[in-house]
Amino acid sequence: MAWSTPVTDRTLQDVTLGTEKAFINVVDLNRILENTDVVYDLFVSELGITLLYAPLSPLVKDRGYIPSKADLNAMLGNIENMRAWGRNYLWKYLQPDPGFVAIDHAWNDGKTAAAPDYTDANTWEHVLLSLYTILSDWTPPVVSGNLTLQSGSDLELIGSGYLELIG
Repeated sequence: MAWSTPVTDRTLQDVTLGTEKAFINVVDLNRILENTDVVYDLFVSELGITLLYAPLSPLVKDRGYIPSKADLNAMLGNIENMRAWGRNYLWKYLQPDPGFVAIDHAWNDGKTAAAPDYTDANTWEHVLLSLYTILSDWTPPVVSGNLTLQSGSDLELIGSGYLELIG
């Protein structure tokens, strides 16, 4: 399964004009689902972290298929579980990021219930992109004595344990 470039720039104008980005279609749902799987796999392979995760592949089978409320909420719950873990443990790599916000994963059905809109879809894909960017370039921390260097640090261990500032 490969990472696919997410769409994070939907606008109200897209909705008003009925552009392609105004609608979430089978391709979009499958991209979000597959990118969710890719990010989860990175959590496992790069960090050794196993989170609560409901495997859903394939969520969308064909153009006539509409995911159930339970499937949509399960997919979004997967993203939120990874986001919440990232917020608590990867915060150093995420701040400031105003788009890295909680994902609603308790949508209800019915004509009077609120429904996700373009801003929600942008958030789903933005959170996945943020986590993918961090985890796909992850370098495990280096520990030497009392010193721990995290991925993205500006210090590098050289030679026989001396530190060199790199820039």
